Amino acid sequence: MGTNLMRAAVVVSAICWAAGVAQGDAGWVGQPYSVSIPTHINSINQAVSASTDITLHHDDACDIAVSVALAGDEVLTSSGRTLTTAYMLTGTDLSIPDGAWVASATFITKTYHVLGTGPNSTITLSVQATPPSNQAPDAGTYTGSITLTASW
Repeated sequence: MGTNLMRAAVVVSAICWAAGVAQGDAGWVGQPYSVSIPTHINSINQAVSASTDITLHHDDACDIAVSVALAGDEVLTSSGRTLTTAYMLTGTDLSIPDGAWVASATFITKTYHVLGTGPNSTITLSVQATPPSNQAPDAGTYTGSITLTASW
């Protein structure tokens, strides 16, 4: 009996919005952003991850809220099949950056406080995908989508 091996491409898109009354020029630079995990899943319970830097241009302290357009959008999915999905948001300008992976259901309820007055803050969005521990997932492109909203 052989082991079922799986090759998956994983993509997360992050749509970033700036909202609220800004005291000057503010917004996400270069959005929308995406994170593609270049490592294929080749074994049961193999976690893979990747990250991307996103830039927030701002002139005052602000908050970043995480949300989704539709329930479940944050979970990496391919034709109804899912991977356990976790996220991290880090950066030196975050008052409390994530220190470990955050389960997707918890991540979409979080708000992060950005310190300082900019002019630019680099925030790192990371995503981790893990197949079930008892079987190799089907091959495919697994995608998810989250929204990061900056408000003042």
